[in-house]
Amino acid sequence: LVADPVDRPGFAAVLESELSDLAVRQGRIGHGVTIGSLASGPGSDVDVAIVLGAVDGLLPPVPRPDPVLGDAERRAAAMRTSDDRSDELAHALALTLRSTSAVVLLPRGDLRATAAHHPSRWLDERSDAPDTLVIPSSTAALLDLEHPGAEHELRLRDRLRRAAVQPLTSGDHGVDGDEVLARSLRLSEHRALPELTVYDGDLSGVGLGRVDDTVVSATQIETWAACPFQYFVQYLLHVRHDEDSEREITMSPLHAGSLLHEALDRFHRDVLAGAAPTPATDGWDPDHERVLLRHFDDCCDEFERAGRTGRPAVWHGHRTALRHDLLAWLAHDGELMRQRSAQLHASEFDFPVDRNGSPTVDGPVALPLPGDRTLSVRGSVDRVDVSSDGAIVVTDHKTGRDRYQKLTDDDPTLEGTKFQLPVYAAAARALVGGSGPVRAEYSMFGAGGYARRGVDFDDSVWREVAGRLGHVVDGIEAGWFPLDAPEPGFRLWNECWFCNPDDLSTADIHARWSTKRHDPRVRRWFGDQDDDDHDEDGAT
Repeated sequence: LVADPVDRPGFAAVLESELSDLAVRQGRIGHGVTIGSLASGPGSDVDVAIVLGAVDGLLPPVPRPDPVLGDAERRAAAMRTSDDRSDELAHALALTLRSTSAVVLLPRGDLRATAAHHPSRWLDERSDAPDTLVIPSSTAALLDLEHPGAEHELRLRDRLRRAAVQPLTSGDHGVDGDEVLARSLRLSEHRALPELTVYDGDLSGVGLGRVDDTVVSATQIETWAACPFQYFVQYLLHVRHDEDSEREITMSPLHAGSLLHEALDRFHRDVLAGAAPTPATDGWDPDHERVLLRHFDDCCDEFERAGRTGRPAVWHGHRTALRHDLLAWLAHDGELMRQRSAQLHASEFDFPVDRNGSPTVDGPVALPLPGDRTLSVRGSVDRVDVSSDGAIVVTDHKTGRDRYQKLTDDDPTLEGTKFQLPVYAAAARALVGGSGPVRAEYSMFGAGGYARRGVDFDDSVWREVAGRLGHVVDGIEAGWFPLDAPEPGFRLWNECWFCNPDDLSTADIHARWSTKRHDPRVRRWFGDQDDDDHDEDGAT
């Protein structure tokens, strides 16, 4: 369910719209090339049938019983099972191969997975199996091609034959006029060099301008610190990676965090508006708990209608777990408010303007940089409290794992990788005013054990922040955006879709980066411990 029930006119309008968008067949069946599933093969009047991917694992496919209604239950109810579907597919293949001239194509291996493929067992069962022609590769087939069917095949065949005698380079006279090939060769040659080039992240000659002339977010700064290439793609090219929510079995961590944030914001705004009672000295009470749960249920229903909760069978248990998480957090938070004698001051505070574009603070919110420079920042603070002694407490809710255990006043940015707390501390000071101390904290939910990881911002902390922030800003302004790819290895999730867009491996780019990171020009930002122990001349 993704919306309210629809009436008949609405359903008819949607159905008509969908049918009008279906692909229109050009020509008529029996002329040209027809592409379809294997089940459409039997009975078709064709000259040649070409079957693609006839290897075990694809043909027959791996049996996939229904997770809700298994094969045993289906047999008892006289319904089709996964074996029945495989038998029907085998029958369709046999009829297709016997009814016309047929060509069966199968790959011998998967180059990315370094796995060998075996011919489909259904082919071995045929006594009239055709002779087998082994083609080592598409490149080998192109080299032996006598009559190319297209101009680009002719051009590529000639290049391959020439490269078999002597490797091609971008400067060869033989590639003149073929700009696509020349650029491809230049890319490969430059990426093989030991230093950073324009083909792998060197934009130092472009002149990107000063970062302090713009307004940036903490996430933007942290993105460059984690992966400069992601910063380039996301904030300079404005390309985003979108998750395919339709393939999610369970609710994604991002959506789960958004749901809890939304429920807490509605709860806090009720308290601030007087729709819920102001917490007493003992913190939150059962009345507050009821208000919070009401908002939680409303948010859950909205996320369900929007299709952001995964499969219904899994969502029921996940919803119960999130509810428990929220109540446990409320108990921990209430105890902390009691100890601090703190009162809620703001919730989801957007700065420097609110969601309607109206200013929320006087002037820009800025962080200090070395050299008397400042960096204007924007963002949204989850919550601001003010204690009875005038101290400001900033809270940023975190629903994932606790990655902030090493956070201290001496290292308020975790070695220049986390800048949310400094940004939010500056925004809270601009909102509340006064001269009282400011403390900014990450407030962990269940996975983080409801811990609080925070920093007290004084002059020494701000000096440390300025140095770390200046380091990142200098790297951006210098134009360094390499693929700082994670080491290859098994992971349950993809750490960076921009470095590893096919989710297969970072082995190649990590090997290149392991060499290029020693480029003297970028050593300051990306050099490892060995670089720190040597000067520019290589002397220790």
